[in-house]
Amino acid sequence: MVALQIEQVELAQELPIKPWRLYKDQPHSSNAVLADEWVDCLFFLFDQALVLQLSQEELRKAFEYKMDKNNSRIKSGYNVMNDKQEKTL
Repeated sequence: MVALQIEQVELAQELPIKPWRLYKDQPHSSNAVLADEWVDCLFFLFDQALVLQLSQEELRKAFEYKMDKNNSRIKSGYNVMNDKQEKTL
């Protein structure tokens, strides 16, 4: 678990982190470097799945379930703020 967190920090360090600045105006790594760090995270996630003895089928079913749920949320406007929410931010 700690190894995954370390890899996530390494990935975060390669990203532009200042929301008040345009993406192009911030130092950030190439897509190749970002992909490399992202894959490191993915390997640790897969390793955890192996330790937990989760089968490929269990992971596939869980992934498909979550994708269906998230797609339904998106279609229903789950990710869109209404006027009242925007005013409170």
